[in-house]
Amino acid sequence: MKYNKGFAPFLIVLIVLGVLATGGGIYYLGKSSNDKELKYEEKNIPIKNTEENNSILPDSFSMEMYGNYDSSGAGRTYQGELTFKNNEVISGSQVYIVGEGRNCQDNCNRKTECMVINQKWVDKNTGGGCTIDAFSTPLNKEGIIQKINESKFIQVEDLSNCKHAVTCYKITNIGFNGDKIEDNSIKEKSQDIFSSLISGLTVPKDVHFSLSSSVEKGESIPVLELSALVGNNGCVAASDLSIEKIINGNTLNVDIKGYKFKKGAGEMCPAVMVESRANINIDLNWLKQNDSREIVFKLNGQINKYKISYNKYKVTLSGIQATNVFNNPQYSLNKEIIASEVTLYPLDVAIMYLAGSFSGEKDFIPAMRNFAKTKGFIPVDEIYDGITQKQNEKNQFYVVLRNYPRPDPDRGVLIGELPDEKGVNVYLKNVYFIK
Repeated sequence: MKYNKGFAPFLIVLIVLGVLATGGGIYYLGKSSNDKELKYEEKNIPIKNTEENNSILPDSFSMEMYGNYDSSGAGRTYQGELTFKNNEVISGSQVYIVGEGRNCQDNCNRKTECMVINQKWVDKNTGGGCTIDAFSTPLNKEGIIQKINESKFIQVEDLSNCKHAVTCYKITNIGFNGDKIEDNSIKEKSQDIFSSLISGLTVPKDVHFSLSSSVEKGESIPVLELSALVGNNGCVAASDLSIEKIINGNTLNVDIKGYKFKKGAGEMCPAVMVESRANINIDLNWLKQNDSREIVFKLNGQINKYKISYNKYKVTLSGIQATNVFNNPQYSLNKEIIASEVTLYPLDVAIMYLAGSFSGEKDFIPAMRNFAKTKGFIPVDEIYDGITQKQNEKNQFYVVLRNYPRPDPDRGVLIGELPDEKGVNVYLKNVYFIK
């Protein structure tokens, strides 16, 4: 049998093109300056709407999306909502915000807002096409189902519990009977995060705090000292932490919004840790009314819960749930929940302490107690029930001033030399309070 030699090469080309065209794309052979390169063009081939896929999403529903993709370069947050009726999208919006981070180089502090018009994503400001990097949500159920099957979309009951670096979604209004659901159906918890980013605030990854005390309206009150790490060189600066504090029954809600970040100029930057700080005064009357009080911190959509109680001048704080707000110093490597305590000393209490040459291991408390009484002071535990001398404090002693004027908190006042301890002087200072 004879074959047409001119037809054979043409048949081979058709077979090759047919193979290359499978899998949703077409390959082209093109020339470059060095060698041949293979290019790929995507084709929008819809996924078949199988019975299994139909069971994932109903015909009519609303869908809320949220994703936190923060990195050391910048804060990246995605949020959106879609409404489908009879398997077609009828409304929607999405927002993608890149905040100004510590290591952000270019294209920072930007916000992209899209809305659905005629079943297409449209830029809210320009009216043109609108895309949001890789986070944009498809406007058809098949595309959404594909993201679900690829674990790029994770279903959750509460968007505030969404893990880092994943887009979470929540289905609402299944089978609704209406023409449209308004765009303001997005959860308030997620909106709090976005309002911070829109206002130009940088949201920290985590915040650390410690329990201290201060003086307000003539009484000692507990204070939470918050700090967030901003950078590790002196060429950056930050404002105080922006927070919102609301008391709701037995719960003190603290919403941490973020801080204003400023990147300075200069090549020679000193190595120094830069922090953004804030102090939260706690209402002592509120704290005394019930021993089942809670403090709930909200940061980056995450919830952190602590129990706080008051008993005989002592305020105790213990953790219940912590994800990114920790009750330990900023530079601590410990991310575990720990218990902390502070004593709210009355304003007529001061501290006697020693200065001079003495052994730090020796317990001077008995000698200081006798010395205080000879000078007209009263040991604090003889007046205030519940305030005791700390066991690890061997060279300082708490006393009640009586008629003695309150010393300056920044420097001590010499009272005299401790008997039988030559060269060891006793000073008096005010209990330290935050100014």
